[in-house]
Amino acid sequence: MRKRLEALIRDAANREAAEKHDAIQIVTEPAGAGTSAKRAGAKRTANSDEKNVIVASPVRSPWVLGPAAALVLLGGWVLWRFMSPSTRAREVPTEVVERPKSKPLPKVSALQLKSLRLSEVPAADARVMLGEAARFKVRLENTSVDASSDPRRTLANASSAAKVTTYLKAEGGARILAPAYAQKLSAAQLPAPGASVDIELQFLATKLPTKKYEVVFELQTPDGAAVSSVSTQTEVLENLAQGELLGFEMLRIHQGIGGDVSIKSMSESIDAAANTLSVHLPPNPKDPANEEQLYLRFDLSKLAFAREQIDRAVVTMTMHEESFQGKSNLQFYAIPEDLTFDWRTGPESELSWEMLPSSKSLKSLVFLETVVIDNTSGRLKDRMGEVRLFGSNLDDFIRQSRLDALVLVVVRNNRESSATRFYSKEASPEKGPALALRKTR
Repeated sequence: MRKRLEALIRDAANREAAEKHDAIQIVTEPAGAGTSAKRAGAKRTANSDEKNVIVASPVRSPWVLGPAAALVLLGGWVLWRFMSPSTRAREVPTEVVERPKSKPLPKVSALQLKSLRLSEVPAADARVMLGEAARFKVRLENTSVDASSDPRRTLANASSAAKVTTYLKAEGGARILAPAYAQKLSAAQLPAPGASVDIELQFLATKLPTKKYEVVFELQTPDGAAVSSVSTQTEVLENLAQGELLGFEMLRIHQGIGGDVSIKSMSESIDAAANTLSVHLPPNPKDPANEEQLYLRFDLSKLAFAREQIDRAVVTMTMHEESFQGKSNLQFYAIPEDLTFDWRTGPESELSWEMLPSSKSLKSLVFLETVVIDNTSGRLKDRMGEVRLFGSNLDDFIRQSRLDALVLVVVRNNRESSATRFYSKEASPEKGPALALRKTR
């Protein structure tokens, strides 16, 4: 078809060229010697009765040129229409092949996970500072007895077999989602029948009210149906571990009847005017002769407001340059009302190891907090008030106490060759122990 169209176009073009040539010959053919005279005569006799000589115009005649030109244009359009690659591509019908739809996987039900259970919380942060991460471990057990009830086999093809979601519940409040993503578990991550696996979970304690929470860990299907749960306790605290204690009233240990002293086991003499306060647990458990405990007493009668108005309380101490350079685990206890004893400060003090309420057992004391301090390479030496004790237990004890003095006992529960040392009030009233108290707004 293409060749026929091209032939027609060439033929039409040839005819048009011939016609053009004939028309031009009428105009440009030599007229001989009398041509100028005839032209002049034609002008002179334009209105006379003589026959005029018609001179053809070089303008093309629409009757002569129109059909040929139209045929050329028509042929070009037909040739472009049928021979354009883009046109051919648009005109060729495309066969639509439908892919077979994949069969959706069945949903995981709580019944399929009934052999799984969360049994305990082997590790948990009892308290977490606001803005820090609280970390936990929960134990997942598989109690299935055969392959037909083992979720590892029955859910082997599932994209997700289960998940563990964390909730928080404050006293008297509703259960809310913890600020953390649920921990998804594939079938391969589930424990074998009769075995267990510990799952590490955490959430970031941001924008949470500072209070105690019940932390609930719930095993669920991927769609959120409950299967099993276990819980523990944690407390979100205002971060008072660093920075200035703005808005706090400082009660120094040298005020009133306050005092500080280190007491060594099996020792007959006590240096109540020593420049350092020592806490020590010797490396050899069979050698208690070098154990040292620290006693602090603050005069609560010097408070500028009622104890019931106390919002937060912080005990501060300053690490001595001769202190043990490493991590120390310090446990703080308070002496309750029924264990008070006569404690006279100064060089004439008659304190002895045998008369201390903590010399035989710590069970009779009120436990407050465990404080871990890291003095590696002496990083905390001479940093005023950087060792701090705070928490709701301390706040509540001071509010509820009717004693004139707050007496604290500090012991170390990690065994090291050297003692953990602090500045005493005799060495420096500013670096000595202090009790910072903030009034409720």
